[in-house]
Amino acid sequence: MLPETGSAHGVVEEVVSTTRERSGIEGIFVVVGWDQIGRINELVAALRVVPLPVRLLPDPKLAHLLDRPAVHVGTLRTAELQRQPLTIEERAAKRLMDIVLAGVAGVALLPLMLIVALLIRLDSPGPVFFTQTRNGFNSRAFRIFKFRTLKTLEDGPVIKQVTRNDGRLTRLGRLLRRTSIDELPQLINVVRGEMSLVGPRPEVPYFVERFSASVPSYADRLRVQGGITGLAQIHGRSRGLDSIPERVRLDNSYIETRSLWGDILILFRTLEVIFRGDRDCE
Repeated sequence: MLPETGSAHGVVEEVVSTTRERSGIEGIFVVVGWDQIGRINELVAALRVVPLPVRLLPDPKLAHLLDRPAVHVGTLRTAELQRQPLTIEERAAKRLMDIVLAGVAGVALLPLMLIVALLIRLDSPGPVFFTQTRNGFNSRAFRIFKFRTLKTLEDGPVIKQVTRNDGRLTRLGRLLRRTSIDELPQLINVVRGEMSLVGPRPEVPYFVERFSASVPSYADRLRVQGGITGLAQIHGRSRGLDSIPERVRLDNSYIETRSLWGDILILFRTLEVIFRGDRDCE
């Protein structure tokens, strides 16, 4: 390995001498800050006399960019630091899948939803549905629909997060959350175009403002349409505050790699998670 400091001429002479005296050397690694372009070019030129591969180790300050996809702009090769939005064709295909699947699921699950609505009215006083303001694509606010699972109806500048053993949960509400049945009314949001079947969970404005200021890349979710399910949900991540960075990592991974086939796989995995009863509180 070639160090960052010292005379390039002396270092190269030592390397050449070593490779001639020893067998079994498979390659040479250069450790130089990528801002030292002149030194790198000097070393590369001098090492051409050595019949071994020469590799430049990544600068720690830039190593995280090496896994970004390469995109050619004319003859210029660039690293894509942020993925471009879906094409018109990709958006149309995703929207078509949302409408068809949400419509079919809504009709098929209508008897179940009517029964749930009746049970909610019998279980505790209050409305059948719970609506709350959420931030969607490009921070646009919309009202999300859910079956009511709490004894209270909270929607405002400050929201208390729901936990597994939250005292505000109704008896029926615990079951609805564990089975994700409380999320079924969001099929309405999907048909209306406010949500997608798959995407980062749309969050209340209070948490968007709070976590955008403290969790790196949290606000990236606002670049895409929120969904009923996503990577964070199928991995069974807890909704506890200590898991926020991990959920952000999973959501951003989806944003950068999303595709129609990927959405289909997530939907199948979601059914598996539901049948296991591994449900996050929200």
